[in-house]
Amino acid sequence: MTSETEVRNLLKQLSRFLLTLGHPKATEIGHLTQVYECRATTHVEPRSAEVCRHLPAALGAMTDQPLATAIASASACLKWVLYDAYTEEDIGLAFARGHAFASLIGEDAPFVSTELDAGLFLVAPHVFYRDHHHAAPELYVPLTGPHEWRFQPGGTFFSLPANQPVWNEPWQPHATKTGSTPFLSIFVWTNDITEPARVIAASDWAVLEGGLAASR
Repeated sequence: MTSETEVRNLLKQLSRFLLTLGHPKATEIGHLTQVYECRATTHVEPRSAEVCRHLPAALGAMTDQPLATAIASASACLKWVLYDAYTEEDIGLAFARGHAFASLIGEDAPFVSTELDAGLFLVAPHVFYRDHHHAAPELYVPLTGPHEWRFQPGGTFFSLPANQPVWNEPWQPHATKTGSTPFLSIFVWTNDITEPARVIAASDWAVLEGGLAASR
């Protein structure tokens, strides 16, 4: 298959998967992403990232095999990049060097959009994605798990399994601790996609990151 065919098939599998979850926002967004399936693609120069070495383990942990196969086939055709709106000091070195995302739909993506940013997000095991928020409403659907989440700086973490959608309203604080399995997730921003995320300081970061570093 050509790279265009593989990327288009990945988008179709992503849309299909969202529509199987029985979650109102996932269903709404699944219908939105379906709109792009028949649109022309734009060439985006593929790029890998250091964290992509964890992709095979993440794919092996997934339960939806058609989606896992589509990701495996298209991953080398995608532009995996680091989110550069944060400084390393603000977001922490482990996350800054231990993550990447690849947009399927977006401003710099195979399916161009100024209203939607949707794709895959990969984080290494035992990494803390510090508390942050943003103007964009956001859907996460982790494809691996369990991982831990909190929705208030310094608050209690909740363990969530794979395939459990997480919906963040605009400016809703959230943070994630990845488990022993790499964190691979669908992500979607549905508005304000050019507005950067902002870190929210919390007093427990050093303790959390110290514990995770000991597990790596």
